[in-house]
Amino acid sequence: MPTIHPVLDAGTPCAGHTVEMAAAVAPGGDRCVLDGAKALAMTVIDHRTDPELREQERVAWEAGAR
Repeated sequence: MPTIHPVLDAGTPCAGHTVEMAAAVAPGGDRCVLDGAKALAMTVIDHRTDPELREQERVAWEAGAR
């Protein structure tokens, strides 16, 4: 499974993965979480419904693209 590192705007000036971000509350925070969940879900849907994509992933994996 390929990995992704999306950048989502939570509406705060804090850096991700910090105590400040964990404590921050902003109106866009819930939207940001939902956007991230949708992006991950769509990645799974793409993977499960596209045999060509899975074949490309298999070839890349076997070539050492880990």
